[in-house]
Amino acid sequence: MYNYEHETHVIRDRFLRNYIYYDYFHDSLITNISIQDEGKVVYLDLSCEREWPSHSWSKYACDENYMYRMSFLNCAYLEYKRTDLGIYAEYINGRFKVSEKLREICKHSRKNYLHLRIQLNDGYIDIIFNKFLIEKRTGSIELPKRISTEWHFDYSKSKLSTKEINEVRGIAISGEFPRRWYALEYLWIMNDEKIYNLALNALEDEDACIPAIFILGEIGNTDCLKNLCKMHNDNQSSYIFKRHISDAIEKIQARCY
Repeated sequence: MYNYEHETHVIRDRFLRNYIYYDYFHDSLITNISIQDEGKVVYLDLSCEREWPSHSWSKYACDENYMYRMSFLNCAYLEYKRTDLGIYAEYINGRFKVSEKLREICKHSRKNYLHLRIQLNDGYIDIIFNKFLIEKRTGSIELPKRISTEWHFDYSKSKLSTKEINEVRGIAISGEFPRRWYALEYLWIMNDEKIYNLALNALEDEDACIPAIFILGEIGNTDCLKNLCKMHNDNQSSYIFKRHISDAIEKIQARCY
């Protein structure tokens, strides 16, 4: 949840769409993370839990029949944070971001890059790259003939499209999860005049604050930086939650200063 959603659905590489965009490796075990060439190359070796015959780490975690390697090449940015580097990491999900860092790198390099944030059970990996390879240790990798890229924000828009705007605003104020989440996103997509204040108010809610932080990063001004910085400085917050807040702060600063 703290990794939020894909901020773009324009992913041309079919392997990225199949294996990353749709979280094929959800709950898989990362057995090795190798950073080479001064951070320009990142290798992730993992055991695909989805393919195990049964949920038994002791039996299948190191079985070569379920081992994959993902290679991220031509990396322009890398950030890797965990609470315990001495143990295996669990791959929770991967989300493509449209961060300020990505915009700056694309602008200055005049090349197309992607920003992937991988949520781990105890941290995250941020990689901005422009080439991706995936291979299986035994056997070949097959792709379906057609791989669509359904987008979360399209779903949020359709979810509430039949409701009156005042009803959606009411859900954004006091709705239960996940309806409040969808309502905030819907109002942002529709450029509703109330969305800024509704997003500010939602920062107090444990669940609704996730989309609210993203929305403030997209439309907020310097007035909300104090609120976001206070949340970021909370020592109880996880690494990935702090990174989500930093994304919003960086977007606002780039837009307003």
